[in-house]
This record gives sequence, C-alpha cells and structure tokens, in this order.
Amino acid sequence: MSTYEKLRQHALRTGDPPHSLANKLADMLGVELTQKVVVAGFKRAFPSLPLPVLLEAGGWHRVSDGDMPDSEFDALLGELIAMDLAGGG
Repeated sequence: MSTYEKLRQHALRTGDPPHSLANKLADMLGVELTQKVVVAGFKRAFPSLPLPVLLEAGGWHRVSDGDMPDSEFDALLGELIAMDLAGGG
C-alpha cells in the first residue's frame, strides 16, 4: 500500500481535518511540509481534488508566505476530500 493510500485510510478512519492530514502526509513521507507536499501529495491521495483548488491551498500560512489560516485551508479542502473519500468527487 502506498503512502497516499495509507493517508486515505487514515482520513477515513479518523476524519482528521485537512491541515492535520497535510502534517500527517509530510510525516509519512519523512519530508518537510511544503506547497509541493500539499499540492502533489493531496492530488495523489485524493485524485478528484481540482488542481486549481490545490494551487489555491498553496497560500496556506504553514507552507508559504500566504496568510491563509488553518480554518480557511480546512474549509477549502474539507468537503472536497470527504466527497473524494465517499467516491462522489
């Protein structure tokens, strides 16, 4: 099972918000949390996420000089990740 499949399973099991999933993914990959981890990693883990939305998520304050707070990051991605996990993405 790939790291991305493991992240999907973790998300299904825990219902963690996107900011926690991003941190978990970086930990699982053994890398620093970056825009690349968020964009590329979430696209592999949750394939139905639209690329423009993932690129917008790159403005999250934890991975860029952007000012997007955790709450906005979660609001941007949370429902889309849930839909992907439910197979309706």
